[in-house]
Amino acid sequence: MGIIKLEKGKFSIRASPRTLNQLRVHFEAYSSSEGELIQTCIMDAILNQMFYSKSKRKRTAEETRKLVSTYTESRDCVVHFRLEHAAVDFMCDFYFDDSHYNLKPSITTAILCCVADVCDVVALDDQLAPKDKLMYMIGQKNETMLKLLKESFQSLYPKYPIKGYAELFCGTANVLLHMDKMNVEYLNDNSDDLIGLLRTIKEYPYLFKVALWQMELSKDTFINAKEHTKELPTTESLHSKIEYFAYFWFKRYTSLRGTGHTFSYSNSLVAYREHLDIINLISKRLENVTLKNTDAIYFGNYLHKELKIKNFIVYIDSPYIFTESYYKINRKDNSVFNGHLRLRNLVEKLRENGNYAFVSYRITASESMKNKGITSEKICKRLDSLYCNRGFYYRLQPLPKGQIEILLCTDNFHNSIKYDTPLP
Repeated sequence: MGIIKLEKGKFSIRASPRTLNQLRVHFEAYSSSEGELIQTCIMDAILNQMFYSKSKRKRTAEETRKLVSTYTESRDCVVHFRLEHAAVDFMCDFYFDDSHYNLKPSITTAILCCVADVCDVVALDDQLAPKDKLMYMIGQKNETMLKLLKESFQSLYPKYPIKGYAELFCGTANVLLHMDKMNVEYLNDNSDDLIGLLRTIKEYPYLFKVALWQMELSKDTFINAKEHTKELPTTESLHSKIEYFAYFWFKRYTSLRGTGHTFSYSNSLVAYREHLDIINLISKRLENVTLKNTDAIYFGNYLHKELKIKNFIVYIDSPYIFTESYYKINRKDNSVFNGHLRLRNLVEKLRENGNYAFVSYRITASESMKNKGITSEKICKRLDSLYCNRGFYYRLQPLPKGQIEILLCTDNFHNSIKYDTPLP
């Protein structure tokens, strides 16, 4: 690899076909020309391999610079591209930030360092850690529940030929992101914003991350985000869609309890940008996932009647008992989800079709529920009336703050109890 500076703002890089092919595979969805490919590579280096990701690097900036100093110019391919002055200055400052060597910043070496760092993929691991999530959302499964779900799913693998996975209420996809990959996977949610966000990350992670990286971490940006996300954009413009979902993510990520109502973010800009590292990992995990945007019962019947799936694990993160009115069902009379009986019936249909359905419920009444006369005992009695003595198995999982969640399954799973007596 070699490089020639043409004029201010314009560059031409000499790179081997092998290097370009490696970058093309890494950025296959975002670059239509070799010039855009190199621009994308440099911006990815700035976003991932530099300043806030130093702890994840395999090499220091100095080691990278020494490595590329051994490169010789090649006559293989010449790629022309443009760079903003700010990006050039940033690269030079980063790779030549050791003044005791008395080195003068070299744009040639800085760009080569970016290419070398990205080709080595030094910033990102292959797996999401249990603590990694797209953003916080109320009701989201914590690390304890994710571990339980993974153990429970895996306990069926030796017994059955599991072929696929589906979720009826996926939310931020936090469960799927931490489970083993299946041959066929479906995510569904009735929220246009959440499914639109996941689609944007799946298809345009680089553009999405750049949009977030450029946002100032401030209350003013939060207020601006609330204004920009009052309604979904009607235009087909890719820029408008990415801008909308970047603002939507920012609003939820930086708000109190992830509600999007009140700005409450105390972490540093470094922590904020470091969190953006997982965007590419999430995009990679969603690569072969089919995303659906409809109500849960309709989607469940679609799996059962139209696709006629078999040997699928179907996970249902059910609405809390006695909060059903928040979950609309797509019917002509626009009625609300006024009971869990239809959901239970759907689960039994899926079981009859040769699938393994897991359903989770929070069985501890919140303070607001208690104020309305709803107790944990009432929640358990409702579950008993729905699932007891109908061939289900369950496991109780203690959660922080004295709460308990129940995981039900149509089959005997890891450390489960047969549901043939009322819940204690």
